[in-house]
Amino acid sequence: MRFFIKNNRALIALISLMILSFGSLHSVLSSQLSSPTLPKYMIEIAQPYLDKLYQDPYSDTYYPAILKYDTLQYNCWVRFRGASARNLPKKSWKVKFDDNNNIFKTSKLNFNAEYRDYSIMRNHLTNALFHFMCSPASESEYIFLYVNNESKGVMLLVEELEEFFLDRNNLKENSIYKARDHGANFAPLTHHYRYLYTWDKQVGNAGDYSDLLMLLNKVTYFSYQEFEQNITDIVDMENILNYFAIQFSIVSFDCFTKNYNLYINPETDRAKLFPWDSDGAFGNNWDGSFHPEFIKNIDGHRPDNQNWESLRFNMLFQRLMEYSYWRQQFQVKVNYLINEGFEYLQGHIDSVYAHIKHDVYMDDQKKGAMKILIMRLTG
Repeated sequence: MRFFIKNNRALIALISLMILSFGSLHSVLSSQLSSPTLPKYMIEIAQPYLDKLYQDPYSDTYYPAILKYDTLQYNCWVRFRGASARNLPKKSWKVKFDDNNNIFKTSKLNFNAEYRDYSIMRNHLTNALFHFMCSPASESEYIFLYVNNESKGVMLLVEELEEFFLDRNNLKENSIYKARDHGANFAPLTHHYRYLYTWDKQVGNAGDYSDLLMLLNKVTYFSYQEFEQNITDIVDMENILNYFAIQFSIVSFDCFTKNYNLYINPETDRAKLFPWDSDGAFGNNWDGSFHPEFIKNIDGHRPDNQNWESLRFNMLFQRLMEYSYWRQQFQVKVNYLINEGFEYLQGHIDSVYAHIKHDVYMDDQKKGAMKILIMRLTG
């Protein structure tokens, strides 16, 4: 099924703004002589532990460290984070505290390198678009990170989706599942052990998947009439349509069957979706390559025939689109995003650009690092 958007010029203009050119060489050289302007965070970790992290970047073993911010410091545990990104030159970091008794009011922090995104904005802008649509999403903030006094560059500090996130959004604590691979397509899995790998339980009893199993079975096995009569009792329809409309509009191929968080409200038993790791959007592929043809893609699948990431493979979305009423509601939201949401983002892009520009110049670890250019041009 194809959803034709009458006017996608706003989307094309938005993507053009996101392929950033961070100023002249003179500005770059000047910024190399000054200090970061973003909030500065410092991780201190014993060198043997740091060596172990680099020797096995895909290990989920945490090592003791100290996190310093402003005049504060906390004992913590650290490791690298990410699914396919841990071998990249610029690492993303997961910081874990023993409790949430800290100024962050959380037990985990995520320092995202956003290495595959030249603009360093896509994840942040996606969350901003969810906020614009009044849908819960992580708060995010740009910071400058040091590890053992060595610059690690600009990072996006992303809020973990756990208890404080729920409290901030007036949601009762209950199950939150992180969709880790493309098996999270809202259909039951053929082998029970796969749930542990596909749906990582972030909040709730780690061994209890009963609420998720019930939800997936209803979505898949309800008859046409049962689905029509009962679907609004098992999912928060406003939230679900917002999620699909946003990810569809920004062509976020990597977030239809993975890279999201599923929450089940204990008061209503309705499921909600929250975005996560949306850097492969606005024309960016998951591997960081920019594809102009993605910008105008309107049928929800990748043109390289790797269609397993597509909206059409999400069982919930597929079933919703069988009903004219939900199709119309989805199209209304997509058109609103293109006409109003992208206009909001264009102003947001300008302010973010101005905010991070100086420190991005100083970041010699980001993809396409300016420092390499300076060294080559200055001999």
